[in-house]
Amino acid sequence: MPAGRSRYLQSRQARNNLPFDFFSSVQNWTVIASVVVIVAFAFTPGIWRRRPTRLIGLAVAIVPAVIANALVTGAMSVVEDRYQARVVWLAPFLAGVLLLEWGARWQRGRTARKNET
Repeated sequence: MPAGRSRYLQSRQARNNLPFDFFSSVQNWTVIASVVVIVAFAFTPGIWRRRPTRLIGLAVAIVPAVIANALVTGAMSVVEDRYQARVVWLAPFLAGVLLLEWGARWQRGRTARKNET
């Protein structure tokens, strides 16, 4: 917008002075923690006894999509971070859903043990 040009030129974005290092670090650690949670749940036999089909379907859709996106955008964009950043948020989303499932399962087990006594 022509009216906002002068305001934009004074912004940190126009001067390339945004705190990318901090936010990149936060994103990297969030994704690493999410991958740890996803792997921990993948190898936990108790979570799969009930066979939560929606959760399995979500994982089957998200994991290959994130990997394929990284491969395609890395090859096409000469590793431009902004393309991967659009999809990488799915890893923390999946980890969050897995943690919610674990919390609900833990709460149900706790309630069942309380009702037995």
